[in-house]
Amino acid sequence: MKGRISIYCPLLLKVWRSIIMIYCFSVWTMMYSLHSSASFDFPATSGLTRNAAAVHSDNESFIQSTSSSSVEVRTTTETIVESAGPASASESLAEMKEMNSPPTKCLSPEKVPCTFESNCVDELLRSTYLNQLQEKIRQEYENKCRDLVVYGAALGSKYEAWTRSTEYLAERMIERPPGTCFLQFVTDTRNTGDVLSADGLQHLIVIDPARMPYINNRRNTKILKMNPGFLFPWADRVIWQDAKLLLKANQFGLPKDYLLHFNRTIERHHVCSSYVGLPLHRNAVGNSQKVNLKAHCKAVIAAANTRPTVSDDIDVLRRHCKLYEDMYKNSTLLSSEVFHHHHPFVDSAFIVYDMRSSVCRNFNSNFGHSWLKEIHCFSDRDQVSFPHVVASSKLRLSPEMQIKGMEFRDRIYIDKNDNPMIHIAKRSCHWYFRSFARCISPEQKEITDSREGLSNPQRSDSTSQLNVAVIVAGTLKRFMLDSTLRNAVGPMSDLGVSVDYFVSLTTAPAKAYRSSSVYIEHLQPDPLLPVPTLDDFVDVEESIRMRVARERAKVGALAITKEIDIDTEPMLVNRRKLTLKKHPNEDPDQRFPILDDRNDDTSQRTANANRNLLRLHFAIQNLWEAVTRREKEENFRYDYVMFLRDDTLWLDEFDINNVISTDADVIIPSCDARDPPLHESEFNDHILISRRDTADVFGEYYSKLFDTDVSACMEQLPDEISQDGKRGCNSEMLLKWIVGKENMRVSKLGQGLLPFQRSANVKLPGGLTIQCFHKFCQSKKDPMIITDDRLKRIEMCSKIEWQQIFEDFSWSKLPFDHLSWSNLPFHARSAAKTLGFGPVMWDQGNFLPSSFGKPLEDMSEFEINALRTLGYLTLKGKKEKNLSDGSKLQPEKLTQTRCSLNFFGLPRSFKSMALPSIVQNILKPNSIYHCDIVVHYYKIDFEDSGRYNSGGKIDTDAFSDFINIVNDLAKEAGQSTPSVIIVGETKEEFLMKYGEHVEQFQTAINPETGKLKYFPWANPTYKSLKQIENIVMQWNSIQTAWQLMEDHAVTIGAEYQRVAFFRSDAFYATPIDIFKVDKDTYDYNNEFAIIPGFARFPVNDRMIYGPTEAVRIWATQRFERLEHHIATYEFEGYGMHSERYMEHEILPAIQNETGHEVIENVDICFYRTRAGYSVLISDCSHPTGGTVRGMEDIDQVALVESIVHLKCIQNSTSDSFEELRCSNTSASI
Repeated sequence: MKGRISIYCPLLLKVWRSIIMIYCFSVWTMMYSLHSSASFDFPATSGLTRNAAAVHSDNESFIQSTSSSSVEVRTTTETIVESAGPASASESLAEMKEMNSPPTKCLSPEKVPCTFESNCVDELLRSTYLNQLQEKIRQEYENKCRDLVVYGAALGSKYEAWTRSTEYLAERMIERPPGTCFLQFVTDTRNTGDVLSADGLQHLIVIDPARMPYINNRRNTKILKMNPGFLFPWADRVIWQDAKLLLKANQFGLPKDYLLHFNRTIERHHVCSSYVGLPLHRNAVGNSQKVNLKAHCKAVIAAANTRPTVSDDIDVLRRHCKLYEDMYKNSTLLSSEVFHHHHPFVDSAFIVYDMRSSVCRNFNSNFGHSWLKEIHCFSDRDQVSFPHVVASSKLRLSPEMQIKGMEFRDRIYIDKNDNPMIHIAKRSCHWYFRSFARCISPEQKEITDSREGLSNPQRSDSTSQLNVAVIVAGTLKRFMLDSTLRNAVGPMSDLGVSVDYFVSLTTAPAKAYRSSSVYIEHLQPDPLLPVPTLDDFVDVEESIRMRVARERAKVGALAITKEIDIDTEPMLVNRRKLTLKKHPNEDPDQRFPILDDRNDDTSQRTANANRNLLRLHFAIQNLWEAVTRREKEENFRYDYVMFLRDDTLWLDEFDINNVISTDADVIIPSCDARDPPLHESEFNDHILISRRDTADVFGEYYSKLFDTDVSACMEQLPDEISQDGKRGCNSEMLLKWIVGKENMRVSKLGQGLLPFQRSANVKLPGGLTIQCFHKFCQSKKDPMIITDDRLKRIEMCSKIEWQQIFEDFSWSKLPFDHLSWSNLPFHARSAAKTLGFGPVMWDQGNFLPSSFGKPLEDMSEFEINALRTLGYLTLKGKKEKNLSDGSKLQPEKLTQTRCSLNFFGLPRSFKSMALPSIVQNILKPNSIYHCDIVVHYYKIDFEDSGRYNSGGKIDTDAFSDFINIVNDLAKEAGQSTPSVIIVGETKEEFLMKYGEHVEQFQTAINPETGKLKYFPWANPTYKSLKQIENIVMQWNSIQTAWQLMEDHAVTIGAEYQRVAFFRSDAFYATPIDIFKVDKDTYDYNNEFAIIPGFARFPVNDRMIYGPTEAVRIWATQRFERLEHHIATYEFEGYGMHSERYMEHEILPAIQNETGHEVIENVDICFYRTRAGYSVLISDCSHPTGGTVRGMEDIDQVALVESIVHLKCIQNSTSDSFEELRCSNTSASI
């Protein structure tokens, strides 16, 4: 026995030593990866090893304190899914080395002491106060709230005020079934003792912030947010919603039925928690066109310029973001793939937790602990940490979802055993787009049951707001969105109407009634929608949701499908069988619901029309089910329902008061001046507005047709129409007949009160688009009077020679062949110059110059456009034309640089002085480039006197002329109408955004010098603190114009490559081509950023154009870079001196960070305008600031007078500036 012992002892010692070494190595490895969860694994059963002991099983409802051992064991009685176990120490170490993540100490500004720093989260939860809080909650709510707890936290006086004031809390209609509680943690800083919020919905739970772990309430909120299992261990379901969401709950579209929302997320996807994707929105990712961590970090840091409380330490946030960026850089690990390409980015303001099983309880607990650990150690921005926690937890996107366009869709993240754990709803469902709860549930996968096993739901009172549903069904190809939102939905929203937009669109081609019309094959959707890049059109869907939200409306339902399946619909299947028995040799659809059997051609066309009509009304009926479901779920009823066609083009603003003022059940267009006229048996069916009480007839019109004996409609027709039974009622006759049978009161409104027409967008050869009227209605009373010159030019589609446009174009038909050089339109002459033509060469015969012979790949887009404009390039894109050297053109492969002209600032003397020069010297020279136009201005009617300004009236109404002018110039240039976006901002709105900032800039003291920090006191031209406000107003206007441009780019699914910024208060004395470096040099390769060469103090800060990435810094980063400029500038007392800031900080950043050189164009000249018909004509020839090339040789007074057509007189100001004051008569000057 002793021998055996002596033999085995050394072996046992070796084994024991190995165990000790492995254990120590494991502990060291976990502590080594302090800041990272990379070594953690979350299998479905969460059989997980972490640092520090705590046990959580099905039989335990809270985390128990154990010994201070450095190992934490989580057990579970769940045996459904086998645990995969934790990663080994060697695996963890290998992954950590590959991720190149060295040990990192905690960066958090709050240093909460912990026995084990790596286990601080568990120590926090073991605090006496939190356990007392947990017990208090249990005693009060355990027996009341087992089914569902919806909770949030409003910590601090500002947020707490929201819960105690009806001014903040939105009036809401909420399902409150037994077993559900709405709770809000508050700090009760005012000692009110309230137990309910002001709306009576939320129970208030008071906490003592002094006893919470952190000083900063943002961090204390995270403890509550990420530990639902600790706070409510007895609840089956838990939903977190930020208190900020309650301020605009109705606007955001938050759930009215939270149990139903739980079923539509957790139950549908069989996951443990559900989040909402971080949206493509300026609040989330700034100006970025992509949603990623870098863009989100940049947006949050930029927001700190105006809202310092976004984080308790911005420097820590920067380092936190950089840490993740470095950690996942150039890694081939799965976690890096998840982080960068699986889009695990969320808005954490709304989280749904399933706590019914130990699997999910443990997963949510472990995930929350890892998440909170990142926040404890780094920045308090939890959305920054989330993608890292997902990636390092070895979760990954489900393989079937790893497809193109995954960022647009719902995403499910699975564990290593392929169990679904986390759901992230598609980003277009975000509450910024106002339809959050509705969007969560796709129509084709509807879940409607929220109260299984529950009874007696309680609802809050309904609102008294007018509610309107807008229903649109049709094809994407014919779809008109922009005018409906701008001229119908938007004006209703402006009147305080709550508008819900329901739309169903199909993408498959359908045989038209008049399919022989050539243009039908060339229809395209609204040009403002993005070109679809994904088979399921989720990119188009996201754009529609964003655009609807901008008009302060909500999407009620949105479906884009290949086709509407009527072939399996039971009522139609049965009718077709009966028809074939009776007429076996006919198309089964040629007699229902419309009959026209005069000849074979009309019979077949009618069969096509019937199928289209049935698809239309079947789609409407599907939408109607969504309408009634919304009413039922949200406990309200629409007042009116508008049924629109897909091709509805609104030509003017719709005023719903004209509908409300009638006592009719149904409102339709009178259309009594139509050509050809309506028959007395017809109602126009292009648009129909119904009171809700009668709307079911039209919402269920598809079924109504099958319940109706349509032959009875034919029997009441006169013989000249029925033609011995060969013709029945058309769709407009059926409408009138059914309305009559229902005894509805009908009101016919004039077209001026319903200002729309059914129209088409037709894509011409060469890529241009024109609009034409597909149908045209007019009325005798209240006729539609078109005053817009652009709209006046829209023709009837049937009157356009489409055959000639699409079929008969040949190379011999050059559109300007008969014109001399002097008679060429502006855009044609510009195109000719681009190709090397001059007056003599053109007039001798407009053959391409021999010097132009070059291969296609060497041509610029502008040369190609010039060829197309002059007709040398085939419009069909199928023929080929040899140039002088035999080169061939293939226009279908060409793309054009997208550009935007952005105007900003206060429109001083805009209509009289600035606008004529903008038209002459900006819009015309750039019209060939088809740039979009963005304007941001201030709605200020009068300006006080200032530094170089005597003050006076501001003509802000002048922008109403802007759109018409742009349309005319586009037509003259042979281009389609560009997008024009004009947004005004009041002084009050500006001060709400930047008032505190302005005050800070005006009063902040530099502690080292005791002098003003931001005010440029060293420059004698800065005399008033009001100048600081003017600077901030300008920066805001520039930045807002940029954001409007970026938002539009997202909407249309495009990116701008060339961008220009111009002052609105300027008279442009010389032509400015945004692709010119100077008068002789073009920048068609888009390489240089251009600023003016005059007014150099030390540089000109008044204008820029160039590549988008270069201009972005100029337009959006002035607030962001200001502190760095002031800290590093060598001269004291210049703070926010605009030109010095530009020269020292902004322009170098453009060159260093984008690689684009900044060049001064010495041929650009513009004068600042001032209120009262005046300009400062010395701007371009200042002795210090520099002189524009050739200005000494120009009679500047005559130049101004020739453009503005006013008499002008020159005089000097007290500041040595030469002012030119103009008026209609010299005597009045």
